[in-house]
Amino acid sequence: MASSYQTLTNVYSDVRYAVQKDSNTVADSDLLRIANKYFLWMVRELGDIGNDLYAQISTADLVADQREYPLPVNDEVSTYGGGSMQLIRVEVSYSGEEKDWVIARPIDLDSISTPLVESRVEEQFNKNTPYFAQFDRSVWLLPRPGSSDDVAADNANLRIFYTERPDELVDGDSIPSIPKDFLNILSAGMRADVLQAHGRTAESQAAKNEFFVQLERAKELETQISQPIVITQQLESWK
Repeated sequence: MASSYQTLTNVYSDVRYAVQKDSNTVADSDLLRIANKYFLWMVRELGDIGNDLYAQISTADLVADQREYPLPVNDEVSTYGGGSMQLIRVEVSYSGEEKDWVIARPIDLDSISTPLVESRVEEQFNKNTPYFAQFDRSVWLLPRPGSSDDVAADNANLRIFYTERPDELVDGDSIPSIPKDFLNILSAGMRADVLQAHGRTAESQAAKNEFFVQLERAKELETQISQPIVITQQLESWK
Protein backbone atom coordinates (compact mmCIF):
# COMPACT_ATOMS: atom_id res chain seq x y z
CA MET A 1 0.00 0.00 0.00
CA ALA A 2 1.30 3.42 -0.96
CA SER A 3 2.39 5.71 1.84
CA SER A 4 -0.04 8.46 2.82
CA TYR A 5 2.81 10.80 3.67
CA GLN A 6 5.58 10.96 1.09
CA THR A 7 4.82 13.51 -1.63
CA LEU A 8 5.08 17.27 -1.47
CA THR A 9 1.28 17.47 -1.71
CA ASN A 10 1.10 15.53 1.56
CA VAL A 11 3.40 18.11 3.15
CA TYR A 12 1.29 20.95 1.72
CA SER A 13 -1.76 19.47 3.44
CA ASP A 14 0.14 19.12 6.69
CA VAL A 15 1.26 22.76 6.58
CA ARG A 16 -2.21 24.11 5.74
CA TYR A 17 -3.82 22.04 8.47
CA ALA A 18 -1.31 23.26 11.06
CA VAL A 19 -1.76 26.95 10.18
CA GLN A 20 -5.52 26.63 9.56
CA LYS A 21 -5.37 27.94 5.98
CA ASP A 22 -6.61 26.52 2.68
CA SER A 23 -5.30 26.54 -0.90
CA ASN A 24 -7.13 29.81 -1.61
CA THR A 25 -5.07 31.54 1.08
CA VAL A 26 -1.80 29.64 0.70
CA ALA A 27 -1.26 28.73 -2.96
CA ASP A 28 0.69 25.69 -4.15
CA SER A 29 3.13 27.97 -5.99
CA ASP A 30 4.04 29.74 -2.75
CA LEU A 31 4.42 26.48 -0.86
CA LEU A 32 6.62 25.05 -3.62
CA ARG A 33 9.02 27.97 -3.42
CA ILE A 34 9.19 27.73 0.38
CA ALA A 35 9.56 23.94 0.25
CA ASN A 36 12.63 24.19 -1.99
CA LYS A 37 14.19 26.74 0.32
CA TYR A 38 14.03 24.39 3.32
CA PHE A 39 14.48 21.14 1.37
CA LEU A 40 17.84 22.14 -0.09
CA TRP A 41 18.87 23.54 3.26
CA MET A 42 18.20 20.11 4.76
CA VAL A 43 20.05 18.37 1.93
CA ARG A 44 23.14 20.45 2.56
CA GLU A 45 23.06 19.80 6.33
CA LEU A 46 22.41 16.07 5.97
CA GLY A 47 24.90 15.66 3.13
CA ASP A 48 27.68 17.23 5.17
CA ILE A 49 27.60 14.48 7.82
CA GLY A 50 28.06 11.48 5.54
CA ASN A 51 28.11 10.21 1.99
CA ASP A 52 25.41 7.57 2.18
CA LEU A 53 22.39 9.71 1.31
CA TYR A 54 23.53 11.48 -1.86
CA ALA A 55 26.64 9.59 -3.04
CA GLN A 56 27.16 8.79 -6.71
CA ILE A 57 29.82 7.00 -8.77
CA SER A 58 30.50 8.11 -12.32
CA THR A 59 32.97 6.97 -14.97
CA ALA A 60 34.66 8.96 -17.73
CA ASP A 61 36.88 8.16 -20.70
CA LEU A 62 40.46 9.34 -20.55
CA VAL A 63 41.46 11.63 -23.43
CA ALA A 64 45.05 12.03 -24.58
CA ASP A 65 46.64 15.26 -23.32
CA GLN A 66 43.46 16.29 -21.49
CA ARG A 67 43.87 17.32 -17.87
CA GLU A 68 40.36 18.65 -17.06
CA TYR A 69 37.33 16.36 -16.68
CA PRO A 70 34.04 18.10 -15.80
CA LEU A 71 32.12 16.76 -12.83
CA PRO A 72 29.02 14.83 -13.97
CA VAL A 73 26.55 17.25 -12.42
CA ASN A 74 24.45 20.14 -13.67
CA ASP A 75 24.82 23.20 -11.48
CA GLU A 76 22.01 24.97 -13.33
CA VAL A 77 19.13 22.59 -12.75
CA SER A 78 18.14 24.15 -9.44
CA THR A 79 17.01 27.66 -8.69
CA TYR A 80 18.68 27.32 -5.30
CA GLY A 81 21.91 25.81 -6.67
CA GLY A 82 21.96 22.18 -7.75
CA GLY A 83 24.97 20.08 -8.54
CA SER A 84 27.95 18.71 -6.68
CA MET A 85 28.33 19.12 -2.94
CA GLN A 86 31.52 17.16 -2.30
CA LEU A 87 34.17 15.30 -4.26
CA ILE A 88 34.92 12.12 -2.30
CA ARG A 89 37.41 10.05 -4.29
CA VAL A 90 39.03 9.75 -7.73
CA GLU A 91 40.47 6.55 -9.24
CA VAL A 92 42.32 6.23 -12.53
CA SER A 93 43.98 3.57 -14.71
CA TYR A 94 46.20 5.23 -17.30
CA SER A 95 47.03 1.92 -18.96
CA GLY A 96 43.49 0.57 -18.97
CA GLU A 97 44.66 -2.56 -17.18
CA GLU A 98 42.75 -3.76 -14.13
CA LYS A 99 45.98 -4.14 -12.18
CA ASP A 100 46.95 -0.51 -12.79
CA TRP A 101 43.99 1.18 -11.09
CA VAL A 102 45.27 3.66 -8.48
CA ILE A 103 43.67 6.13 -6.12
CA ALA A 104 44.51 9.72 -7.01
CA ARG A 105 45.38 11.88 -4.04
CA PRO A 106 43.70 15.27 -3.55
CA ILE A 107 45.84 18.38 -3.87
CA ASP A 108 45.16 22.11 -3.70
CA LEU A 109 46.31 23.94 -6.81
CA ASP A 110 47.61 26.75 -4.59
CA SER A 111 50.05 24.30 -3.00
CA ILE A 112 51.80 23.67 -6.34
CA SER A 113 54.78 26.00 -6.39
CA THR A 114 55.47 25.95 -10.13
CA PRO A 115 53.32 26.94 -13.15
CA LEU A 116 51.15 24.15 -14.57
CA VAL A 117 53.03 23.84 -17.84
CA GLU A 118 53.33 20.23 -18.88
CA SER A 119 57.13 19.99 -18.64
CA ARG A 120 56.98 21.13 -14.99
CA VAL A 121 54.03 18.86 -14.20
CA GLU A 122 55.84 15.82 -15.60
CA GLU A 123 58.78 16.59 -13.33
CA GLN A 124 56.64 16.71 -10.18
CA PHE A 125 53.97 14.05 -10.78
CA ASN A 126 53.90 10.49 -12.08
CA LYS A 127 51.21 8.02 -13.08
CA ASN A 128 51.99 5.58 -10.28
CA THR A 129 50.98 8.14 -7.63
CA PRO A 130 48.71 10.63 -9.42
CA TYR A 131 46.99 13.60 -7.84
CA PHE A 132 43.77 15.44 -8.61
CA ALA A 133 42.53 18.95 -7.93
CA GLN A 134 38.94 20.19 -7.97
CA PHE A 135 38.72 23.41 -9.94
CA ASP A 136 35.94 25.13 -11.93
CA ARG A 137 33.50 22.25 -11.27
CA SER A 138 36.01 19.85 -12.81
CA VAL A 139 38.58 17.23 -11.82
CA TRP A 140 42.12 18.14 -12.90
CA LEU A 141 44.42 15.11 -13.27
CA LEU A 142 48.11 15.41 -12.44
CA PRO A 143 49.66 14.12 -14.60
CA ARG A 144 47.35 14.06 -17.59
CA PRO A 145 47.07 10.96 -19.85
CA GLY A 146 49.37 10.91 -22.85
CA SER A 147 49.02 9.54 -26.35
CA SER A 148 50.78 6.34 -25.25
CA ASP A 149 48.09 5.59 -22.67
CA ASP A 150 44.90 3.62 -23.31
CA VAL A 151 42.61 6.46 -24.37
CA ALA A 152 40.37 4.57 -26.76
CA ALA A 153 36.69 5.48 -26.76
CA ASP A 154 34.60 3.91 -24.01
CA ASN A 155 37.58 2.94 -21.87
CA ALA A 156 35.98 4.34 -18.69
CA ASN A 157 39.40 4.61 -17.08
CA LEU A 158 38.41 7.39 -14.68
CA ARG A 159 36.07 6.85 -11.71
CA ILE A 160 34.70 9.79 -9.76
CA PHE A 161 32.98 9.35 -6.39
CA TYR A 162 30.98 12.39 -5.30
CA THR A 163 27.86 13.60 -3.55
CA GLU A 164 25.25 15.33 -5.65
CA ARG A 165 22.58 17.71 -4.45
CA PRO A 166 19.16 16.50 -5.67
CA ASP A 167 17.24 18.58 -8.19
CA GLU A 168 14.77 21.00 -6.69
CA LEU A 169 11.16 19.94 -6.19
CA VAL A 170 8.98 20.78 -9.18
CA ASP A 171 5.38 20.17 -8.13
CA GLY A 172 3.11 18.48 -5.62
CA ASP A 173 3.92 15.02 -7.00
CA SER A 174 7.61 15.44 -6.16
CA ILE A 175 8.96 13.09 -3.50
CA PRO A 176 11.68 14.87 -1.49
CA SER A 177 15.00 13.00 -1.41
CA ILE A 178 15.17 12.83 2.36
CA PRO A 179 14.18 10.02 4.75
CA LYS A 180 10.40 9.96 4.95
CA ASP A 181 10.41 10.43 8.70
CA PHE A 182 12.17 13.78 8.17
CA LEU A 183 9.27 15.26 6.20
CA ASN A 184 7.91 16.72 9.43
CA ILE A 185 11.10 18.80 9.65
CA LEU A 186 10.44 20.19 6.17
CA SER A 187 6.87 20.92 7.24
CA ALA A 188 8.08 22.86 10.31
CA GLY A 189 10.30 25.10 8.20
CA MET A 190 7.52 25.76 5.72
CA ARG A 191 5.08 26.58 8.51
CA ALA A 192 7.52 29.19 9.84
CA ASP A 193 7.45 31.13 6.56
CA VAL A 194 3.70 30.82 6.07
CA LEU A 195 2.99 32.00 9.61
CA GLN A 196 5.40 34.91 9.22
CA ALA A 197 3.67 35.95 5.99
CA HIS A 198 0.36 36.12 7.88
CA GLY A 199 1.73 38.21 10.72
CA ARG A 200 1.81 35.40 13.29
CA THR A 201 5.34 36.18 14.39
CA ALA A 202 5.46 34.29 17.68
CA GLU A 203 4.08 31.10 16.09
CA SER A 204 6.49 31.53 13.19
CA GLN A 205 9.46 31.72 15.53
CA ALA A 206 8.28 28.63 17.38
CA ALA A 207 8.02 26.71 14.10
CA LYS A 208 11.48 27.86 13.04
CA ASN A 209 12.91 26.77 16.38
CA GLU A 210 11.21 23.40 15.88
CA PHE A 211 12.83 23.15 12.43
CA PHE A 212 16.33 23.75 13.77
CA VAL A 213 15.93 21.47 16.80
CA GLN A 214 14.53 18.61 14.71
CA LEU A 215 17.18 19.08 12.01
CA GLU A 216 19.97 18.81 14.59
CA ARG A 217 18.33 15.68 15.98
CA ALA A 218 18.07 14.24 12.45
CA LYS A 219 21.77 14.91 11.91
CA GLU A 220 22.59 13.08 15.14
CA LEU A 221 20.54 10.09 14.01
CA GLU A 222 22.13 10.02 10.55
CA THR A 223 25.58 10.27 12.12
CA GLN A 224 24.83 7.20 14.23
CA ILE A 225 23.53 5.30 11.21
CA SER A 226 26.53 6.21 9.04
CA GLN A 227 29.08 5.04 11.59
CA PRO A 228 30.63 1.67 10.67
CA ILE A 229 29.68 -1.22 12.91
CA VAL A 230 32.69 -2.91 14.40
CA ILE A 231 32.02 -6.41 15.66
CA THR A 232 34.54 -8.02 17.96
CA GLN A 233 34.37 -11.67 18.80
CA GLN A 234 36.33 -13.59 21.37
CA LEU A 235 37.01 -17.09 20.17
CA GLU A 236 37.40 -19.92 22.63
CA SER A 237 40.64 -21.81 22.29
CA TRP A 238 39.93 -25.38 21.39
CA LYS A 239 42.24 -27.99 22.85
